[in-house]
Amino acid sequence: GISTIGVCAGSGGELAAAARAEGCEAYVTGELSHHKVMASLHAGMSVILGEHTGTERGYLVRLAQRLVAEMPECQPAVSRTDVDPLRPI
Repeated sequence: GISTIGVCAGSGGELAAAARAEGCEAYVTGELSHHKVMASLHAGMSVILGEHTGTERGYLVRLAQRLVAEMPECQPAVSRTDVDPLRPI
Protein backbone atom coordinates (compact mmCIF):
# COMPACT_ATOMS: atom_id res chain seq x y z
CA GLY A 1 0.00 0.00 0.00
CA ILE A 2 0.86 3.64 -0.25
CA SER A 3 1.81 5.37 2.99
CA THR A 4 3.38 8.66 1.83
CA ILE A 5 1.59 11.05 -0.53
CA GLY A 6 2.84 14.40 -1.79
CA VAL A 7 0.30 17.10 -2.67
CA CYS A 8 0.81 20.26 -4.70
CA ALA A 9 -2.09 22.40 -5.91
CA GLY A 10 -1.95 23.82 -9.42
CA SER A 11 0.99 22.88 -11.58
CA GLY A 12 3.26 20.63 -9.57
CA GLY A 13 5.87 19.83 -12.20
CA GLU A 14 8.68 21.65 -10.46
CA LEU A 15 8.15 19.64 -7.26
CA ALA A 16 7.55 16.13 -8.61
CA ALA A 17 11.19 15.04 -8.34
CA ALA A 18 11.45 16.56 -4.85
CA ALA A 19 8.33 14.67 -3.78
CA ARG A 20 9.89 11.40 -4.92
CA ALA A 21 13.21 12.29 -3.26
CA GLU A 22 11.29 12.84 0.01
CA GLY A 23 9.88 9.33 -0.22
CA CYS A 24 6.44 10.00 -1.68
CA GLU A 25 4.94 6.91 -3.23
CA ALA A 26 2.13 8.90 -4.85
CA TYR A 27 1.89 12.51 -5.94
CA VAL A 28 -1.37 14.47 -6.29
CA THR A 29 -1.21 17.66 -8.32
CA GLY A 30 -3.16 19.66 -10.86
CA GLU A 31 -0.99 19.07 -13.88
CA LEU A 32 2.31 17.61 -15.01
CA SER A 33 3.91 17.44 -18.41
CA HIS A 34 3.92 14.07 -20.13
CA HIS A 35 7.66 13.73 -19.53
CA LYS A 36 7.38 14.48 -15.81
CA VAL A 37 4.56 11.95 -15.47
CA MET A 38 6.71 9.34 -17.19
CA ALA A 39 9.76 10.22 -15.05
CA SER A 40 7.66 9.97 -11.88
CA LEU A 41 6.24 6.59 -12.87
CA HIS A 42 9.69 5.33 -13.86
CA ALA A 43 10.99 6.42 -10.44
CA GLY A 44 8.25 4.37 -8.78
CA MET A 45 5.88 7.18 -7.80
CA SER A 46 2.23 7.03 -8.83
CA VAL A 47 0.65 10.25 -10.10
CA ILE A 48 -2.90 11.58 -9.70
CA LEU A 49 -3.78 14.67 -11.76
CA GLY A 50 -6.81 16.68 -10.61
CA GLU A 51 -6.66 19.50 -13.17
CA HIS A 52 -4.82 22.74 -12.44
CA THR A 53 -7.78 24.90 -11.52
CA GLY A 54 -9.63 22.08 -9.78
CA THR A 55 -6.85 21.74 -7.21
CA GLU A 56 -6.73 25.47 -6.47
CA ARG A 57 -10.20 27.03 -6.51
CA GLY A 58 -11.65 24.92 -3.71
CA TYR A 59 -8.99 26.15 -1.31
CA LEU A 60 -9.49 29.88 -1.84
CA VAL A 61 -12.24 30.30 0.78
CA ARG A 62 -10.13 28.50 3.40
CA LEU A 63 -7.11 30.60 2.46
CA ALA A 64 -9.13 33.79 2.89
CA GLN A 65 -10.23 32.61 6.35
CA ARG A 66 -6.64 31.87 7.35
CA LEU A 67 -5.49 35.29 6.15
CA VAL A 68 -8.14 37.03 8.28
CA ALA A 69 -7.22 34.86 11.30
CA GLU A 70 -3.56 35.88 10.98
CA MET A 71 -4.15 39.48 9.91
CA PRO A 72 -7.57 40.72 11.11
CA GLU A 73 -7.15 43.94 9.13
CA CYS A 74 -6.96 41.92 5.94
CA GLN A 75 -10.12 41.86 3.81
CA PRO A 76 -9.64 39.17 1.16
CA ALA A 77 -12.30 38.75 -1.51
CA VAL A 78 -12.88 35.44 -3.26
CA SER A 79 -14.60 35.87 -6.60
CA ARG A 80 -18.06 34.36 -6.91
CA THR A 81 -18.03 34.65 -10.69
CA ASP A 82 -14.62 33.20 -11.58
CA VAL A 83 -15.01 29.78 -13.16
CA ASP A 84 -12.82 27.04 -14.55
CA PRO A 85 -11.79 28.18 -18.04
CA LEU A 86 -11.77 24.55 -19.21
CA ARG A 87 -15.33 23.76 -18.11
CA PRO A 88 -17.71 22.22 -20.63
CA ILE A 89 -20.09 24.73 -22.18
